[in-house]
Amino acid sequence: MDERALFERFHEALDMEPRPGAYERLRTELTSKPVALKSRPRFQMRFTKMGLRMAAALTAVLIAIALIATFIAVHNRPVGQVPAHGDQNLTAYRAMITADYKAMDASTSNHCSTIDDSGCAAAIQKVNAALQKWVNDLEAFPGTPAQFAALDTTLRAHLKVVISDQIAAIGFQKSGNAAGFTLAMQHAFYQRSWVDPASFTIEGTYRSVASSFRDAIARAKVVVVGCLGNAPGPDALPCNHLANGLPCAGARTLACEGDVEAVETQIESFLIGMAQNPAPPASAADYAQLQADLAKADAGVLAIHDALLGNDSAQLNSAVTAFLAPLEAADRNLSTI
Repeated sequence: MDERALFERFHEALDMEPRPGAYERLRTELTSKPVALKSRPRFQMRFTKMGLRMAAALTAVLIAIALIATFIAVHNRPVGQVPAHGDQNLTAYRAMITADYKAMDASTSNHCSTIDDSGCAAAIQKVNAALQKWVNDLEAFPGTPAQFAALDTTLRAHLKVVISDQIAAIGFQKSGNAAGFTLAMQHAFYQRSWVDPASFTIEGTYRSVASSFRDAIARAKVVVVGCLGNAPGPDALPCNHLANGLPCAGARTLACEGDVEAVETQIESFLIGMAQNPAPPASAADYAQLQADLAKADAGVLAIHDALLGNDSAQLNSAVTAFLAPLEAADRNLSTI
């Protein structure tokens, strides 16, 4: 599929008619500063209620292109189960997550859907304040429940990425960088569909992702082994693309960003399945280390995203290395756990 077809499918999925010349402007912006694999730049974006709709549609397009079957995050609280605990610390932690999620949700708006939105910067400031408070609360919480340690780590990272991306979106808007603004908004809308499942899992209301401890391990193993191997199955293709440093220059940036978001979704799904299915005592330490390695791999994926959106080829290669090292550690752990 060429880049024009990808562009048109993106707009079809959003049920939006592209403005005259939009494809040509985006392609010109993307090809004027090629990105080869390397560097951590800034990106920018916002977090809005309109983003819920756009995130779901965009994720569907990216999954079709990447040929993987990732789960689509829902935006209403589903019914699911997490092992019950009469733990006051866990109760307090969940109450904090719920309160901060509601505050974030209340701060969102329908601004920033286009680069011409004059109210975008003010809307971003409001949302970022709520997100920063959430980050601060997570970092200040005295005892994160061990069951959610890795999910907590990734949630903090994704909230911070939303903040930095949205700040960058303001910069793209001020400079008239339509391509940067568009890419920033794409990832911002996607992040809402990432934050919801993580939050609802911690609260204990998200659907079951894996049927057991062993099933959670098996699901991760299929993708991780395929990602690092020479014959990846469809589910492992996006991860394999990132691991092998496929070209991301020019118009390929959109496809690479699609791989990034697909892998973010997969890692989150693995961590959710593991949080919902604690290991037996004999495997608990290895299980915790596996989740910590996956969380580090997720941080590497976010660094790849930063490099793509900052159009910085100096750090993209190092970001790929930061992604691969913990993924290889997870692969070793998966073979013995």
